[in-house]
Amino acid sequence: MTKLRRVVKSNTPTPDNEHLWAAVAVIYNPCLDAFLIGKRTENPNDPWSGDAAFPGGRFNPTKDKDLVETAIRETREEVGLDLTNDAIILGVLDPFSPSNAPNINVVPVIFLLRDCNPKLTINKAELSKVFFGWVLVMLRSMLS
Repeated sequence: MTKLRRVVKSNTPTPDNEHLWAAVAVIYNPCLDAFLIGKRTENPNDPWSGDAAFPGGRFNPTKDKDLVETAIRETREEVGLDLTNDAIILGVLDPFSPSNAPNINVVPVIFLLRDCNPKLTINKAELSKVFFGWVLVMLRSMLS
C-alpha cells in the first residue's frame, strides 16, 4: 500500500478540447490484496468487446466536473458501487492512450475500498462479470 501511495498523484489532469478524455476506477480491496476487474460484455460495436477492464468511460462535461467524477459516475453505472461513500481516493496516475484508440487520454483513478465485501450490481449491458483479481502487469509498472 505504501508503494501504491507513492506512485499516485493528487493533481488530476484537466480535459482539453483537443482530445477525447476518459477515466477508469482502479479499485483496490485491501483485504484481498486485489483489484476489481470486469469482463466487458460482448458487443460487435465495442472496440473493447470481451476485454478485461476497470469500470470507467468517457468524460462528459455536462455530467462531470472532472475526471475523478467520471470514474465515480461510470463505476456507479457499471457495478453499482458509490465510490464517494464506499472508498477513499488515493490519487491518479498519468494519462495513457489505448493502442486501438490513440486519440483518447485515459486517466486511472486509484481508490481504496472501505468495505472489503462491497455489494455489487453488475450492469450486464457493460460488463458480463466482475471479480477481484491481481493485476500483475499493472502492479509491476506502478511499483517498480
